[in-house]
Amino acid sequence: MSITVRTPGSKRVAAFGVGDIVYLRIDDEPTRGMVTGVSVTATAELYHVLWPNRSETRHYDIELAGEFVPEYERA
Repeated sequence: MSITVRTPGSKRVAAFGVGDIVYLRIDDEPTRGMVTGVSVTATAELYHVLWPNRSETRHYDIELAGEFVPEYERA
């Protein structure tokens, strides 16, 4: 489900919607999380993500990816 965010003077589409499966970009393991909510401020969206260990954390869109991408091999 896509979410359109309207704030005074701007309109933008949220990167992820409720129910979307996401992965942490900084995680070495492909752990799937599900977006359970979106908090909207005047400048950004915070995504509430539920993880398999039943913890819920909040993240900016730059921290999340719609698919797992392994890190490049380290030299």
